[in-house]
Amino acid sequence: MQYELAYFIKTYGIKAAMLPKKEKKNVKWKEKLLASALGGAELRYVNMNNLAVMKEKYKEGFRKFEADIRLTSDGSLVCVNGWSPQTYERLGLNAKDYESEPPTYDVFIKCKCYEGVYETADFAQLSDCIENMKG
Repeated sequence: MQYELAYFIKTYGIKAAMLPKKEKKNVKWKEKLLASALGGAELRYVNMNNLAVMKEKYKEGFRKFEADIRLTSDGSLVCVNGWSPQTYERLGLNAKDYESEPPTYDVFIKCKCYEGVYETADFAQLSDCIENMKG
């Protein structure tokens, strides 16, 4: 993320600041920046990979999104940052139950992240969501 921000500042900040006032233009920065993990709700849950948050960020003007995709133990593609004790905690799962392999698709898709607030999603749902977005 730091490289994208540095590039943004160099390209749209420093160069723009050096232009004469009559040549300056308003940059649509949300179209230039990358919304990691499909947007990261409330700037706190940065690795959420949640479709509702992505739709919210899209309405705010973001057009570039990054998503983390992982395989479940039964071979399904799902939107999740990774399989770690922290991930299991966020999903409301006991990490000790998944030390040897990640959960199945059915277990994962029934979870809600962060105290039951945010729904999980799979890759097909992500594809369907993106297909309906313009820009």
